[in-house]
Amino acid sequence: MTTAEPDAATDAPENLSLSELKRNVGRFFFAEETPYGPAAVRIAITLPILYEAVVRWPHVRELYSADGAPSSLWHTYGLPNAMPELPGWAAVGLFSVYVFALITALIGWKARTSCTLAAAGCFYFANLDMTGSLTKYTVVATHLFLLLSLSRCGAVWSVDARAAKRAAESRGEAWAPEKSSAWPRRLMQILIGSVYFGAAFTKLHMDAFFNGDQMTYWMVTNVNRVHPLGPMMATNPVLLLMGAYATCLWELTFLMMAWRGWGRRVWLTMGIVFHFGTTLTLGLFIFPLVSWAAYWAFLSERDVVVFRQRFGRLRETIRTRRPELARRLASLWPPKFGSLPSVPAPAVRWGYLFAAPLVAVIGMGAESRLDPYGERGPNGPLPLKQVDPALVRAMTAPHRPPRTVDLLWDFDLGRRLVGDNLLGRDETFSQTGAILAQAWLSPPHDDVVLQCVLRYADGPDRGGPPVARQSTVLTRDRSRHTFTWNLDECLMPGPYRMSLLIDGEHVADEFFAIAAD
Repeated sequence: MTTAEPDAATDAPENLSLSELKRNVGRFFFAEETPYGPAAVRIAITLPILYEAVVRWPHVRELYSADGAPSSLWHTYGLPNAMPELPGWAAVGLFSVYVFALITALIGWKARTSCTLAAAGCFYFANLDMTGSLTKYTVVATHLFLLLSLSRCGAVWSVDARAAKRAAESRGEAWAPEKSSAWPRRLMQILIGSVYFGAAFTKLHMDAFFNGDQMTYWMVTNVNRVHPLGPMMATNPVLLLMGAYATCLWELTFLMMAWRGWGRRVWLTMGIVFHFGTTLTLGLFIFPLVSWAAYWAFLSERDVVVFRQRFGRLRETIRTRRPELARRLASLWPPKFGSLPSVPAPAVRWGYLFAAPLVAVIGMGAESRLDPYGERGPNGPLPLKQVDPALVRAMTAPHRPPRTVDLLWDFDLGRRLVGDNLLGRDETFSQTGAILAQAWLSPPHDDVVLQCVLRYADGPDRGGPPVARQSTVLTRDRSRHTFTWNLDECLMPGPYRMSLLIDGEHVADEFFAIAAD
């Protein structure tokens, strides 16, 4: 007995700790709460996806039907398409139902059914158009709609909630939003955190991301949309280098920090700033909106209560101290739903079943009426236009290697390196200092011989005979090389020229001056 008592005393804290861990996990996933977070996600995620669906609706026949040229994901792997390719009229009708589901999910009419149809539509049409519709934000949106279909996302801020409240009032009962388990909202939080975590691990294996090459090439193009800060950032690779490490660190730690307290405020704010930065520098638009929509999963019931309390105090302050301002604001405030005509509960419940096929028929009729491809015109289908023969010859001509001068991306002189990037550019150097001459080539390129030649600035033959020369081989897996010139007092102060040659062909010059110490 005496030997068993210490063992029992030793095991007690461990059992208590394990039971406490189980209770914490249970509260984390299964605590009953009013689903404000899923309702906010439902509204926020529907807006950008609905915009994309409306933009693509006139092109359904060519993108997603057997009448067009769908590019299925399955064909990429040499597999038969698992998604059925419907005739054009059927694809238009089905896509119209998809748009209808997005609209009803936005307003919260049969919210769970609408989110289920939206998730199925995202998955189906994205798999039929791998080149345009299948994107990262489509994948994230599909998962969010699926989790929303498993939640009570229509319990608040929805037509369903309004109908339930009216039904309760007609029975003389008090109405309160339906509570549900927190696990759908928790899974949405884990989803966006896992996306960031996976993206960070992908970046860790990419040298081109951390030295700024990858971001630089993206920022000087308008592949996505116009981005006003892209070219400016591309000329400052040190800023890209700092941003790359900060982004990777933020993505790795998001799952650990963005749950509550100051960590949630800081990490979500950093995420909002980060995605807004991708809009300004990379031209991304829909993906930031989808990511911000997922952030609403971190909205808790307590946040809504605190906001209502603060808003109520602010409203009361305006009403007592600024009565004229309160009257003006009240005149601008939209009328409540209670002032609208009452809709019978059966109409809300069963109207959805009749509205969805009706929308499909209307969509098919509208597409037939618009006739975007001229199939039912007075002269029959539009004839195919002959391609310009010059364009055909240019597209079918043998591949021409780029000119040597076109391989050069940048050539600069400086004093310091930060992560293989020049920190600033200089035009004047000390007589006993050092010069860093960095050549940056655009990928892809073959193995080339780089030559850096130091010449006097004045004189024939691009500045006269060379003072010194350095050479190296830049292999195809590298994009830049830095030549280091250690100066001494043998070089007189004055103007000089640094020339760059690729495979013996002159491609660039940089002028600088050597000053006496």
